[in-house]
Amino acid sequence: MQDIAGENRQKDFAGSKDIGHLIRENPSMVAIGDVKATLEACGDVVLTMKVEHRHINVYDVVHGGILALLLDTAMGFAGFCSGEDRHVMTINMNTSFISNCGEGNVVKAIGRPVHFGKRTMVTEGEAYDDTGKLLATAQATFFVLDKDDRRPVM
Repeated sequence: MQDIAGENRQKDFAGSKDIGHLIRENPSMVAIGDVKATLEACGDVVLTMKVEHRHINVYDVVHGGILALLLDTAMGFAGFCSGEDRHVMTINMNTSFISNCGEGNVVKAIGRPVHFGKRTMVTEGEAYDDTGKLLATAQATFFVLDKDDRRPVM
């Protein structure tokens, strides 16, 4: 698979790899419930979560904040899992909500790196329901943190 810059994103494994330990280390993800995380061979990070009653808004559909959290996390994990082991912090995220789904559906958020710089990383992502319907798209810029102490690189 090639990114927008035309660079190959090759991984040293075939198929997908469980990265659930990253979910267990992230308090906001633990708080929303049972989220599964995998790193695909192409470099995409995929988070899946069954929509529960606590994720629903007053209109009986999944709250946009839940979709945004899943997308932000998937895109951030994509940088960390890129082989660069980059710890990142979101600077800016633009999310477009396309459609919705309700309780009982499974949401899949996909994040992928688009560009790596010394101090920033640009990503993109999409969220789908279990029928393949597009729920949201997102683009984000992340600040790259120092590997040793996780402070912003200056």
